[in-house]
Amino acid sequence: MKRGLTLCWLSFSLTIIVYAMPYASKAYGYLYLSLLAILQACILLIPSLIVYRTARVTRFRILAAIFHAVAIASLMVLIANYKLHSMYNFFVDGFVINLMITPGGIDALGLS
Repeated sequence: MKRGLTLCWLSFSLTIIVYAMPYASKAYGYLYLSLLAILQACILLIPSLIVYRTARVTRFRILAAIFHAVAIASLMVLIANYKLHSMYNFFVDGFVINLMITPGGIDALGLS
């Protein structure tokens, strides 16, 4: 599972770099982007890392499958968030989630 953890971290980092590359300029911008991708990938791996550590301690085989499911779901949410930003110029946050789950929240914005 260490290879899976490394692969997940690498895929998170590359996804962040690919989507943020147009906003970087000059050498210090690319350096900042690289550091940002490394840090954000580590933060996004926290749920997967918790499942990974639990799987190593308990040695349940089903937790390995859960680890991969959590990692893939996290990557899908990251890509969907970037796609939403490219389409509507905002990211998913607490306010957006509140609008989506509150009855009449989307209607209040006049969106369909």
